[in-house]
Amino acid sequence: MCGLHCVIDFAYKVLPTSIEKMLANTLHRGSDATEYTTIQENDYQIFLGHNLLQINTTNPLATQPFSDEQKRFWLIFNGEIYNFKEIDRKFNFENKSQSDTETLWNYLQKVSENPALWGELEGIFAFIFYDNQRKILLSARDEWGVKPLYLYQDTQKWIFTSEVQSFWASGLLSPQIRKSAITEYVLYKFALPPNTFFEKIHIHPTALRIYSFEKDQAREFSYSFKKAYVSADWNKSFILGQTEHLLEQAIHNQVQGAYAPALLLSGGVDSTLLLALAKKLGYELPAFSFWVSEPKFTQDNFFTQKAQKIYGAKVEKVEINEKDATLLPELICKMDYPVADSAFLATFLLSQKAHWQGFRVLWSGAGADELFAGYHRHWAFKLYLTMPKWWLKLKKIFTFLPKNRLQRKFLENISYSQTFLNFASLDILQPKKHSNFAEISNLQEALQWEMKYYLQADLLKINDLWGMRNSLEIRVPYLDKNLSDWALQIPAEIRLKHGKKWILKEILRKNKGEIFTSRKKEGLGIPFGIWLKKTSNKHLWAFVDEKQNPLFEFISQERVKFLLHNHQHHKADFTSELFALYVLAEWLKQK
Repeated sequence: MCGLHCVIDFAYKVLPTSIEKMLANTLHRGSDATEYTTIQENDYQIFLGHNLLQINTTNPLATQPFSDEQKRFWLIFNGEIYNFKEIDRKFNFENKSQSDTETLWNYLQKVSENPALWGELEGIFAFIFYDNQRKILLSARDEWGVKPLYLYQDTQKWIFTSEVQSFWASGLLSPQIRKSAITEYVLYKFALPPNTFFEKIHIHPTALRIYSFEKDQAREFSYSFKKAYVSADWNKSFILGQTEHLLEQAIHNQVQGAYAPALLLSGGVDSTLLLALAKKLGYELPAFSFWVSEPKFTQDNFFTQKAQKIYGAKVEKVEINEKDATLLPELICKMDYPVADSAFLATFLLSQKAHWQGFRVLWSGAGADELFAGYHRHWAFKLYLTMPKWWLKLKKIFTFLPKNRLQRKFLENISYSQTFLNFASLDILQPKKHSNFAEISNLQEALQWEMKYYLQADLLKINDLWGMRNSLEIRVPYLDKNLSDWALQIPAEIRLKHGKKWILKEILRKNKGEIFTSRKKEGLGIPFGIWLKKTSNKHLWAFVDEKQNPLFEFISQERVKFLLHNHQHHKADFTSELFALYVLAEWLKQK
C-alpha cells in the first residue's frame, strides 16, 4: 500500500534531504501523496516520511504522516487493518476520515499506555508511531511479515524503511555485504531472517516494539492466538467446516475497500479455491494468469481454462517465452537483495499487467502450502519419519539407479541429521551444513520453519517487492489472522493425515473443484531449466565462464560448471540451483 521511512537522529547531523531522497526512491510504493514531517526534541530529531497508495479510502484526511491539531501523536503506516470498523466500535473511537489509518492512530495511543491491549489488529501492516509528550516510539509488523520493515541502529541514528535500497538512497549508509548471507542463500535461496544480505541491516521482528527514549528502554510484545481450540475438536467434519467458514470470512474482509481486487490464478488448489469461494459469496473476482509457451512445462494453462469455465471468471493472460529472459538482468538490478525464486518474473509481469488495467489490489494464494502442508517435502519428511533407519538402508541400495528430480532429492538428502532441511535446501554446497538451526525432528517443527523462514523470506518478499514495483498491494487471504490461528492449532500430523493439503482439497471438491484436486503440485516458476538447454540462450550461462565474476569468490567455479554440464546433458535436473547461481552472479556483478 505505501512506503514508510523514519530517521531518528541523536547527533543532530541529518538534513531533510536524506528523508527526501528516501521518499524519492520509493515513489513506486505510492504516488498519491508524498509527505514528511520533522519533530525536534532536546536530545534528538525525528524525520517521518510516507508515500501513499490509496486503497481503503480516497479521503484526504487520511494522508500521512498522520496527526491532529495538537501534533502530539504521529503515525506512518503501510498496510490494511481489515477489522478497523470493529475496533472503532469496541473502543468508541471517533473516526473523522473513516480510515483504518485513523483507527490505528487512536488504537496505538491506548496501546502505548497499556500494552496489554495489543493484539486487536487483523490485517497486514508495518508502522511507526511516536508520542512526543511521553517520548515513546512504537514500531511493528504483522504476524507473518507480509509488510516489510527494515532497520539500522547505532549510537548516532536509527533508520526504519520499507525497502533496503532506501538506506543507500538516504546518503547516510553505504552497503557492506554480509558474507555469511551468501552461504545462507546458496543453501536456502534467501538470507535467513532477521538478517539481510548487508551488515547491520536487519528485518524488524513480527512483533510490537515499544521504545522509551527517556528511560532508554525497549520492550517487545509478540502475538498470541485470539481463540484456542481443544483437541476434542479435531474431527474431519469440524476441521473442514471451520476452515471453509474462516476462509470465507477472510475473503469477505479483504474484498472491502475503495478499489476492487483481482486474483493471481494458476489453476492450482490455492488460487482456484479463492475463486470458488468468492463466487459462492457473490463476489466477481477478475483474474490474471501466467501462460508459458513451452509445451509440457506446466499444467497451469489447462487448469486455468477449466477454472475460467467452471466459475465464470474473467481471466487476463500474461504470456511468457524465452525472449522474456532478457528482462532478468534489469529486474535483478532492482532487487535490494537476491531471492532465488523464479516466480519473481511471473509476479512482476502479472502485477505489471494488472497495474496497466487500473488495479491496485491483487490476491495471492501464498501461505496455503505452509499452513496446510502442501509441499512435496512435507509428505517426504512424513514418510521418512515413519521408518528413518529403513530409508537410510534403502538409500545405499538405490544410489546408482536412475531417478527423477524428486526421487533423487529424497534419497540423496535423507540423513542421520537435518533431513528436512536437506529437503528444503538447494544442492549447490556439498556437504550441506545447517549450522544455524537445531535438529528439526518432527512435522510440527518442519511446518514452523516453513512459516518463519521460507514464507517470509521468499514468497512474501517477492510479492511485496514486485507488486509494489507496479504500485500494487498483494493481499494474502490464507494468512488472515483468524484462519492462520486456527490452522496452526491443527496438529501437523492431522494436516497431513489424508495427503498434502487435504483440507483445502476437500473444500474445493465440495465447491465444484474435483478436477483441480488431482493435478500435480507446481509453482509459479519459469522454464529456466529448459531455456538453459538451448544454445540460443547462452547469455543465461555466460557467467559460468567469467573468471572475474564475484560469485567465484564464494563458490567454486568448477562446482558451477559441474552443475551446468550435468543439467545440459540430462544427467540431473539442477534448474533451481542454476537459477539461484545466475541471479546471485548477476546481482553481485551489478552491485
